[in-house]
Amino acid sequence: TNELSVAPSGQAQDRELAAEIGRALWRDSAVDAKNINVTVADRHVTLSGVVGNWAERRAALDDALHVPGVSDVRDELAIQYGER
Repeated sequence: TNELSVAPSGQAQDRELAAEIGRALWRDSAVDAKNINVTVADRHVTLSGVVGNWAERRAALDDALHVPGVSDVRDELAIQYGER
């Protein structure tokens, strides 16, 4: 099992965006998606959780930003070096 958490608002468009962002994060081999939470409200995305380094953080933010329909991405990711 994974620990990826997707918490969209009640709007169908937000739910679809959150699901697509989750899929994009899982497809990216540079990102450990199980530790990232995705929240979408009115096409505004917030990524929170823990990543292992700056490169993973940048990759996750880019993945979310490049999903069609995303207005902007707020970074609330923490970097934890070493074992997570």
